[in-house]
Amino acid sequence: MSWFKHAPLRQKLTWLTTICSVVALSTTAVSLGVYEWFAYRKTTVSHLVTLSTLTARNSVAALAFANQEDAARILSALDTEPTVVAAAVYDAQQRRFVLYRRANYAGAMPALATSDGFAFDGPMVDITVPVMEAKRFGTLIVRADLSVIRERLAGYGLVLLGTMLVSGVLAWLLTGWITRQIVAPVQVLSAAAAGVRTTADYSIRVPKTEAGELGDLTDAFNDMLARVQQNEVDLYRNNERLRLALESAKIGTWDWNLVRDEVIWNERAYEIFGVPVGTRVDSEVFFSLVHPDDRFRVKQTVEAAANSSNDFSVEFRIMSSEPLAHYGAVRGLFLKSRAGDPLRAVGVMVDITERRAAEMRIIESERRFRAVAERAPVMIWSCDPSLHRDYVNKTWLNFTGRTLEQELGTGWQNGVPAPDAGRWWEVVRTAAAQRDPYQVEYRLLRGDGALRWVFETGSPRLAADGSFAGYLGSCIDITARKENESELEAHVRIRTRELEMANQELESFSYSVSHDLRGPVRAIQGFSEIALEECQAGNTKGAIERIERVMRAAERMNKLIDAFISMARVSRAELRIETVNLSRMADEVMTFLRSTNPERNVTTTIVASLECRGDERLLRIVLENLLGNAWKFTSHQESGRIEFGAMEQGGERVFFVRDNGAGFDAALAHKLFHAFERLHPGTQFEGMGVGLSTVFRVIEKHGGRVRAEGEEGKGATFYFTVPAPVVALARSV
Repeated sequence: MSWFKHAPLRQKLTWLTTICSVVALSTTAVSLGVYEWFAYRKTTVSHLVTLSTLTARNSVAALAFANQEDAARILSALDTEPTVVAAAVYDAQQRRFVLYRRANYAGAMPALATSDGFAFDGPMVDITVPVMEAKRFGTLIVRADLSVIRERLAGYGLVLLGTMLVSGVLAWLLTGWITRQIVAPVQVLSAAAAGVRTTADYSIRVPKTEAGELGDLTDAFNDMLARVQQNEVDLYRNNERLRLALESAKIGTWDWNLVRDEVIWNERAYEIFGVPVGTRVDSEVFFSLVHPDDRFRVKQTVEAAANSSNDFSVEFRIMSSEPLAHYGAVRGLFLKSRAGDPLRAVGVMVDITERRAAEMRIIESERRFRAVAERAPVMIWSCDPSLHRDYVNKTWLNFTGRTLEQELGTGWQNGVPAPDAGRWWEVVRTAAAQRDPYQVEYRLLRGDGALRWVFETGSPRLAADGSFAGYLGSCIDITARKENESELEAHVRIRTRELEMANQELESFSYSVSHDLRGPVRAIQGFSEIALEECQAGNTKGAIERIERVMRAAERMNKLIDAFISMARVSRAELRIETVNLSRMADEVMTFLRSTNPERNVTTTIVASLECRGDERLLRIVLENLLGNAWKFTSHQESGRIEFGAMEQGGERVFFVRDNGAGFDAALAHKLFHAFERLHPGTQFEGMGVGLSTVFRVIEKHGGRVRAEGEEGKGATFYFTVPAPVVALARSV
């Protein structure tokens, strides 16, 4: 510094002025820059934390119901905050659920942090808050760009550098003038800077008294103050927007300074707790406003959150002079120092009195419904939107004989046969897709092991938001009705078959009247006229022969009439169902047939103890006709064979009569069971052609079937079915 001692005063003044100006400007700029850096960053981060917490609270429903559209709409509201450049919501499995990016931002997106809070990454700050309502549904991360602070500080630095350069040049050139003209304005600037620093009043402005560099310095200083003031205004506006949003949502906010034990509330928070606005609140005051029965639980929740990195949420009753309970809910998180010590807690609070009242009304309604349902004589149930049963009443459990745990979900379907379950699923799935009521019938296993038919009805349930919440329905036992319907259908089928048989009989009768009865009548008429003529001519012998022919024709007509009467009786006969021993009955028929022609050589095989359920009188007609035909058509055999037995076929007992007689042409088998149809001439085997038709009607009347197999000259076999056969042994007669 020796050169300074010997320097001219002009230079000394120049250097002193320049150095003083530089020092003053540097000190002012640095002070403002440091203050601006910390104050703006602190205020901005605090504002962003509060904004992020509110956004996370609003995202709970969207994340809980996996509604990406609502979540994206909520995040788009961050457009109002110019510092926010990106945000992302992650679900409970740490998967990115929805993403927000400002249009002009091309940088990295926020990654999922390991803990809640905020962290700086260069000019960026990442704020991590939980998305939580009683339980944690996910995480919200908001990225904000704080480079505007550095840009402003860089501007301040450039202004300072320019000012110092200008001051140095002017000091060298205009030492004397600078001394007179600059010292005073610089002092004004210094005073203004000091005032701003001490009062934080950014509305202060320095009057511009000089042009040139000093004027530029004044303008720069004033411009810097104007920018800071504008930032304050912007911050105020953002806070106002936040306040309006909170007020419109009726949300209270709180900020608890743990160092000073001071709690700051907004007006809504005072209103929720019923405390006059402006009352000083600390932790003791807050806990005194919590109901004594809930106070210990709330303290435990808050202390646990303070000792961990998690946010907290707690509901409690509020001390109130009103007779009805007043409920509130508080959500918050703790901000900690680098050492992990909690310094501050912020959060929101809401009045949940109406919600709790609604919940109590729902609980009471549910209790009344359960009380009615448990006493209802019908089976009542409910299911969730996935069609899983979540409730069945006591009547249902008594019916199935199973426990509630076994019936819930899809367990009740274990008592439903697979085909019925598939039909039920198709009906209910189609109805659920349209939110329509439905009706369906299916079989359900009763506790005693019986399958019972039930009629189920379901009505859709809707949630408060109109969404599908499942079905509420009932079931009644309709087995008796189904059995009556089956019995009625069976009667209809029987009557239909009887009508068809009656039509066939009428057709056969018409044919017989026009054909079979006409032959004997013509014979009687013709031979009577000839006998009369012969008697008149005195030919007595010829008249007697004609009269004998008339008598035979009359006898044939009488047999035809008896056959008609017999068929009519069979058709009109009412069934008297009982157990019939067909083997004994066949033995009796064969004994009678042997007595009519004892000289014949016929071997008979009858399976013993064959029984069925049917009308004994009508079944005897069946065996008399089938065994009688076998006896008749084996009359031309030197050694006849007749067999009566049974066999299993297709899961049922089939009886048969087999012989080695004349047989028949298999191509004409379809005519065998038509009335008055004969496959053999009357001169070869006598008969009227009504026996097999009668057999057919009797078996049809029993609900069975009859058919025939045969071959000319090799015998025939007639098969028929009736219910309930028993095991038998063969014997030969």
